[in-house]
Amino acid sequence: MSSNITVTIAEDFVKQQINELVQKNTNPALLEKIVRNTITDQLKAYYAEVTPYLTQKIFEKVEEDLTVQRDYIIESFLEGKRTQIFLESKLKATVEGASSHKELKKLITFLQLFKQALIVGPTGSGKSTLASQAATALNLPFGSYSCNMEASKADLVGFMSAGGERYVESNFLYFYENGGVFLVDEYDAMSPSISVVLNAVFDRSGQIAIPNRTSKPIAKKHPEFYCILAGNTWGTGSVEYQGRDMQDAAFLDRFKMCRIFIDYDANIERNIAGEHYQWLMKVRKFITDNLESEKFSTRSIYDATVLLMNKVGKDKLKDMISLHWDENIRSRFLQQI
Repeated sequence: MSSNITVTIAEDFVKQQINELVQKNTNPALLEKIVRNTITDQLKAYYAEVTPYLTQKIFEKVEEDLTVQRDYIIESFLEGKRTQIFLESKLKATVEGASSHKELKKLITFLQLFKQALIVGPTGSGKSTLASQAATALNLPFGSYSCNMEASKADLVGFMSAGGERYVESNFLYFYENGGVFLVDEYDAMSPSISVVLNAVFDRSGQIAIPNRTSKPIAKKHPEFYCILAGNTWGTGSVEYQGRDMQDAAFLDRFKMCRIFIDYDANIERNIAGEHYQWLMKVRKFITDNLESEKFSTRSIYDATVLLMNKVGKDKLKDMISLHWDENIRSRFLQQI
């Protein structure tokens, strides 16, 4: 491996090393003759001849040692940032980078074992980011769909066009048949018709019925189709999160052994916020201590960092954050943070 290192060595050290090497490499008989006849000119000539060669050898040795040391340090650092995930002695995914979510390894393991997983966490905690990172680590495409009570079965499995000429395929159906990592977000707000489709997806039969697609009424699951559900609750309803209904117990049972709860990940937030991290943590603490119904999420940290990096001042940012608060709490926030 070539090196561009510039090495500077103390002169005394070089002289000492040269003298030792000269003595080791000088013919004793010649030295005796030189000393006996006091032929100082010959000694000087020999010294002048051997010095450049020995000096170069010293520099090469020191540079070689430094190069080996440098390469070892770099490789050790990279290994510290790299996680390899194996299943049945086969490498399945490699996770690299300081911004990787701390639960990424667990999520990939669940996907490899069960082809599915459930992520639950507060709003803006990085659930979508975690799912996307899993796709990147597995070197697969990533897709997503966000549930709501108005959504229909056609949103997941597609529909026949109005004139009946062709079947309009959904993004979900494409991933199901061709492989990839697909996120069904806000699962705890899904409609009953979506729930029926997902029940079939997760029953592990490896196929779902697409009756309106006459040319291919049965969709076969691709071997590398991985589906992730994400939501704010465990599917048992919520007062804090409006529109989150109680989900079917049999459906939830399919995820009992592959569930992950995530909170705000300090590692990811620190990488997002950079120099603004400590100040944004003060903002979060104030909100947590004073407002029961509000959170300062990872998403909010990202948005706030974007504004701060684009020369929006902290006073303006505080004003935007607290615009809808009670006036007393808002006044304390503006003064204290």
